[in-house]
This record gives sequence, C-alpha cells and structure tokens, in this order.
Amino acid sequence: MTTPLAALRLVAVLGVVAALLDPGCPRPRRPILDVRFVGDLAEDDRQRELQRLAEAAPWAEVTDERRAAPVQARAGVGTVVAGDAAPVLEALRDRPAMLAWHVASPALTVTAVRAPARIVAGTRTDLRVTLGGVPAGPGQVRVEVADAGTDLVQARVDVPLPDAATRSATLVSIPWLATRPGQQRLRVRATYEGSIPVRPAPPGDVVVDVRPADVVVEVLEARPTWATRFARLALTDVAGIRLRSEVRVAPGLAVRTTPMDGPARDEEADAAVLMVGGLEALTSADVNRLERAVRDRGRAVLLLMDEMPGVGPWRRLWPGGVGAVRTAPTPVTGRVAGHVWQTREWVSAPVSTGVVPLAYLDSNTPIVLGRALGAGRVVLVTALDAWRWRAEPEGAFAAGWRALVQRLGVDVPPPVAATAWVVGAGRDRRLQVEAVVRPDLIAAPSAVIDAEVGPPGRPVALWEVETGRWRGAVRVQDTAQAAVQVALRSGGQVVAQDRVVVDVSAPRLVGSWEDVARHQARHGALATDGRDATLALLRATLESSASDRWYVTRTWWWAGLLVTGLGVEWLLRRLRGAR
Repeated sequence: MTTPLAALRLVAVLGVVAALLDPGCPRPRRPILDVRFVGDLAEDDRQRELQRLAEAAPWAEVTDERRAAPVQARAGVGTVVAGDAAPVLEALRDRPAMLAWHVASPALTVTAVRAPARIVAGTRTDLRVTLGGVPAGPGQVRVEVADAGTDLVQARVDVPLPDAATRSATLVSIPWLATRPGQQRLRVRATYEGSIPVRPAPPGDVVVDVRPADVVVEVLEARPTWATRFARLALTDVAGIRLRSEVRVAPGLAVRTTPMDGPARDEEADAAVLMVGGLEALTSADVNRLERAVRDRGRAVLLLMDEMPGVGPWRRLWPGGVGAVRTAPTPVTGRVAGHVWQTREWVSAPVSTGVVPLAYLDSNTPIVLGRALGAGRVVLVTALDAWRWRAEPEGAFAAGWRALVQRLGVDVPPPVAATAWVVGAGRDRRLQVEAVVRPDLIAAPSAVIDAEVGPPGRPVALWEVETGRWRGAVRVQDTAQAAVQVALRSGGQVVAQDRVVVDVSAPRLVGSWEDVARHQARHGALATDGRDATLALLRATLESSASDRWYVTRTWWWAGLLVTGLGVEWLLRRLRGAR
C-alpha cells in the first residue's frame, strides 16, 4: 500500500505545482471575418453577400457584425465593410477595415439632377434627372419629385424601358410646376420595376429659386412699328405680365397706357423689361434713361428691329454693329424660348466677344442676342418680319414673346441679392455669405449693409471685396438649415433686404470604388489588383495570428482529477488507520 499511496500523493503534488505554474499549449482556430453592412440594404442582400463571402473564403468564419458578439479584441479577426461605394467610403473614414466588399446586387443611382437656377412661379419647368445602374432588360423606372422639407410628392413620372443590350445612363425629364415663390429644395427619388430586383436609388437634391410671377414690361415705340405693335399685343392681358406702353405718333404727341391695377410710374414701379422699337428715332435723352436702367438698376432692354436701323444715339446700347439684312424666298423657322417662329427677313448680327446668342434659326443663325451692360443686359431681336406669321396655329409667336419676356424678367437682379454656401469640413466648416447690391443703391447717402444668421440672429461681419459686392463668414451651427438675412440701410432705415435659407447639414459623400481603393492604400489596408488576391493576402495575415493557448489546468476535468487523486489517497490512509 505504500507505493500506491506515494504515487497518488506525488500526482497530487505535481498537480498543485502545475496549477501554480499554469502551463499552456497553442491550439489553432479558424480566422473570423466580421462583416459590417452599410447603406440601404435589404435583409436578403445581406444574407446573399454573407454567403458569397463565405464561399470566397472557406478558411474563415464569416459573421454579421450586428449579430455576432464583440470580437474586435481577439486575435485572428478581420473586419470587412460591405455596401455601395459612397457609404463604404464614409464608413472607412470613421473606422478603418481590412477589406471593402462591393455588394453586387443591382442598385439605381441618381448621378445628376439639373434644373434652372431661377424660374417663374406658376410656370412649368422640366427637371432633367440622369440615372445610373438601370438594368438592360425591359422594365419601368419611376421618378418622383418631392419637397425636401415636407416630403410631399409634387411630380411623378413612369418611364417604360425597352429591352436593350447595355445602358450607360438613362435620362428622365420630369415636368414640375412651381406653385409658390421663394427658394425651394426638391428631392428626387427613383425606383425600378422589372424582371430582376433592383434597389432604389439614394435621393438627390436640387435647389430652385422661384421668382414671383408678375413681370412689369414697359414698351417704348419711338415711332410706330409693326414689330413692336404685335409684340405688345402678344403681351396684352397675359397673366403674370403687367404692361404699360408709350407710342409716339408724331413729334410732341404720344399715347400712353397703364394697367388699371398697376402702380403709378415711380421708382418702385420701374419695369423689369423695357421693350423698344423704332430704334433710329430714339433721342439722346431716351438712350440715357435706358442706359441708367440697364447699367445701374439691372434692367433688361429689348431692342426690336423691323428694318435695318440707321445711325443714331441708339448705337450706344449696341456698339458692336448689327450686320446686314438677309432674305429667304420662303419662310424659314427658328425657336424663341422653345416656340417656333417663322421669318423671311432677318439681320445677321455678328457674334463677338461679350455677345451671347439666345435664339437661333434652324440654320444655326442667331436671331436673338444679348450682351451685358453694367448690372443688366441689352437684348437684340433681329427677326424683322416674324410678326407676319403671328396667326399661325398654336400661337407660337405670342407664346415666344411671353416666354422670352418672363425669362428676362426673372434674370433681373433684385436690389439686394444674398447667397450663402458651406465651405470646409469638420470643425473648420464655415458658412460663407455674399451680398450683391444694385449699383444705384450703393450711392445712397450713409448706405450700410449688414447680415445675420438666425435665429438667434448671429451677426456676420461683411467686407467689400469689390464695388457693390460684400462677403463674410461665420461658423456653422449644429443644425440642418440656416436662414441668412441681408439688409441695406440708409439713414437707419431698411432700403432693401433679401433672405436665403441654406442647408448646412453635413453633405452626403459621393465616391466610387476607385476612391475606396485609394483610401485603403493610403491608410495601409490590404490592397491588391483583385478581390481573390486580397482575400489570399488577408488569409495569410489572419492565420498567422489565429491561434489560442490551451491551458490544461484551467479545465474542469483537470480539477476533478486533482481532487480525485487527493481524495483516494486520503481514503486509503484512513482505511489503514494512518493519519
């Protein structure tokens, strides 16, 4: 009995010593790929991508970060970010990852939204939306336009798509009606219905400045002309156009008309568009008044030709020359503001530096040209006899004049125009404010300009960068929108003011997979020419550290063996009567 007892006691002592030393041995385990999905992904897409990644890396255990226990502190764990390019790039900036995985399920993208910067309230305009990622097979795209603030849908269009081999981009035009004046932020959403599931596109925003509908037009006929007469008649009794006219029928004799509901002819009622006919009959006083209206007050002056005008003071308004008269045996067509005009005689005015064509004949000859003059612009209409076809079907002659006048009226600058935008990133983000004051108001006595962002009405220090233009900056507050108020004061009284609302929230990141690859390489992540090569490199990195130490003395059976050995030795000694 002595030998077994000694052996049991030796085993127990060795066990206690081993427990104190706590020896361990390495034991390999499977690496873990912890996948974090970003972006708007459905659950089916998540499961499909997990399965694809598991098939591509059978040597690892693939887990979804949402459902797995925290494993970042353990060895042999690789982090993977999966999704579309832009949200993946944004996620990698917040927290680095070893691998960026492209979700291969098809998804629409709104690559561009184009809209006029300024439009007239109550008129229709077309928003042009460019979509990417549209499948080649037959289907249908639905594009919606909603108010970004209220999310109320304002326009919707369904576009059927025929079967095609490939599609690089799909252009969709959406008619939108501006119902109220002011700055509006529109949100465009796109969905696809077809034979294969396609994820909806993240929305795209565009800001449109909607101007009031009323445009005051003043017509001056220095002598009676057919072109000016019928242009004036085309604008008579038109909603959104207030018309007044002066027709000089003889020296010292003129006929003036003013709408009954229109204001008196004073500084506040100055016309936005001045339409002038009988150019060679204009006096120097007329031209001086027109020049002040254009240069200082930003008005638009329309010079109408019905024949080749002679020399005279009017040439100060268009100093570059007007060319020669051209004729055609049959009427030729052109488009003015999108409406078809016909003419047989026109002036081929040369296009020089500073002169911009605004409308063309079908032969690409300009018939409406504009040039900047101070704060406004002068527009020359060279279609001499377009009025002869005013009775053509659909009223294109009158519609062209209305659209042209309203377009020019919208472009007339207000007394004070405020713009604001966000620059910088992170803690350096600032709201830049710019104010442009009409030239005639700058000369007002003791004129000062100030700006504030509110509420709570934080002042913005402005400095003059050039005559009539001021700029300032203020730090961006933690809010979604900021209202900027700019006021021009003279003698302590507000002469003119403007208000603009700016979205100062952090912009959504736009990126491609080339941007993701550059970001990964710049931050030392694994980057190769192909995904399989990257996974192979990732496997070599993870397997070298994917091991655990196995501690025998920390297991339950080791404790049971030690207790059993000591207990049996004690029991045998008691049976022998020994202590």
